[in-house]
Amino acid sequence: MTLSRFAGRVAILSGATLGIGLATAKRLGQEGCKVVISSRKQKNVDDAVDYLKDEGIEVLGVVSNQRIKEDRHSLIQQTCAVFGGFDCLFINAGASPHINNLLEITEEQFDRTFDTNLKANFQFIQECVPYFVKRGAGSIVTNATAGVYGAIEILAGKHLLLYTWSKLCLVAMTQHISRDCFDLNIRVNCVAPGGIHTQFLEGGADMPSIKKLFASIGLKEGSPSSRFGEPEEIFSTVAYLLSDDASYVTGNCIIPCGGYPFNRVL
Repeated sequence: MTLSRFAGRVAILSGATLGIGLATAKRLGQEGCKVVISSRKQKNVDDAVDYLKDEGIEVLGVVSNQRIKEDRHSLIQQTCAVFGGFDCLFINAGASPHINNLLEITEEQFDRTFDTNLKANFQFIQECVPYFVKRGAGSIVTNATAGVYGAIEILAGKHLLLYTWSKLCLVAMTQHISRDCFDLNIRVNCVAPGGIHTQFLEGGADMPSIKKLFASIGLKEGSPSSRFGEPEEIFSTVAYLLSDDASYVTGNCIIPCGGYPFNRVL
């Protein structure tokens, strides 16, 4: 069965040139959506645009750092200039620059984590609301982590708690802001994935490897599902929340986690 839930719609996605973001852009495009993908690096944007165009998807790529106000505004304005507006927003970019004892966190690490994972999400939503109002409706999804429901403490002790603090605040912010958006016909939800095979899990030039941390403390690639997840196992949840299929869903957090015992908040 071919779905067309997003025919005639436009979606902006941040952190969308790899992993969950790119997989979601592909899924939305396959369902008829015009997608605007963004990330900080030009090469990543160019490669992702080429990949999506090869899949027959109408796509615009924009270099944009989610933390920078001017970049977010440029992303919005370029989207409106090319597509006339937008209907969906997936805020996927995140940062986890610290893995260690909490007392060793630097001010720069603290600021970068909360600026990217919380402040920029809130500001991006604020900035997009007037454009959704012009369209008559809108749908927003933020990206937290299943760790806010206990996984990081269970699996990695105190090592990832700076990241988890910021994501716990993100879940609360998403739930609270959804109330103010409700009367504007804008839905705001959150997805909180478990451990997913992405560059984020592997680490990068400016981020340590979470996967290596898990290995160092004895975590195997295991859960009741006996493995880490794949980006393609998350995009359908995001697509559902952005679509009219979730018209009665707002202020919620869905946790695709492979069966870890996420039964409590830290």
